Amino acid sequence: MQQTLDEKGLMAAVEIERTRLLDQARRDANAIRDGADEYARQVLEDMERRLATILTSVQNGLNELRR
Repeated sequence: MQQTLDEKGLMAAVEIERTRLLDQARRDANAIRDGADEYARQVLEDMERRLATILTSVQNGLNELRR
């Protein structure tokens, strides 16, 4: 009887720890995903600025050639 109670207590403790670890893993994964999304946003915005500058240069060059 005592062994069953100890096993139940152990199983409850294991379940609590399992839940805690899963919750922490989810929080960590969300933080990593958020960081990756922010990095991608910054890279794409920088690329957009560079492409806009290149497009302006191309358009200016074409305009000069058309005169």
